[in-house]
Amino acid sequence: LFVKIHYSKVMILVMIFVFITAFSFKLIMVMQKAMEDEHLRVLAFTDNLSGLGNRQFLQRKIDLLNSQRATGYAVIFMDINDLKYTNDHFGHESGDQLIRMVALAIKGAVSASCGFCGRNGGDEFIAVISPEEYLEEVSKQILENLENIKEKEKTRFPVSISLGTATYSEVSAEIRLEGEIVTTGLVIQKADQRMYE
Repeated sequence: LFVKIHYSKVMILVMIFVFITAFSFKLIMVMQKAMEDEHLRVLAFTDNLSGLGNRQFLQRKIDLLNSQRATGYAVIFMDINDLKYTNDHFGHESGDQLIRMVALAIKGAVSASCGFCGRNGGDEFIAVISPEEYLEEVSKQILENLENIKEKEKTRFPVSISLGTATYSEVSAEIRLEGEIVTTGLVIQKADQRMYE
């Protein structure tokens, strides 16, 4: 009888151990799958050269602003000066370095608490700042960051950007006279025009 009771306890312990082990493996598999999915999502929305959000990331965030009918934000549209010249005269590795330097300057100025930023493609970058009162401060910080990075890197190629800014408020004031709906695309378009001015 003692052997039977002891055997039953051992069997129960073995079953509990098997159950806990199987549950642990299942939990690990689920967590690993979730981590892989998150990694793929990050890759899908990240520009792998600059480390910033890519065009899909920007479009998603812009669509969200439009669907929420967000107001009170500002846009900074940026373009790297002389990227083609750098690529042609110093090589594509230098061009890539220039893109990374600009991205670092932008990322250092735009925190998640005041907006988002990304590489729109090629030599173009966009930052959306909210509230719009931070626009001037963030714009200055981007230029200061870039100057500091330039000094630190001591590059042989030119390092500068052109930037244009626009706020939802000012575009809204212009558009309302014409009866149109203000979209983030219109604010970006205004910032882009000002960059060229």
